[in-house]
Amino acid sequence: MAPMLVHDIAEVPEYEIDPQELDFTGSEKITK
Repeated sequence: MAPMLVHDIAEVPEYEIDPQELDFTGSEKITK
């Protein structure tokens, strides 16, 4: 897994994970 910044998670295209998974997974990590 490449290190992604918070703003990168929102801009990253759906190439590794689905947009839905990326959404809740990123939000959970960002919140914590």
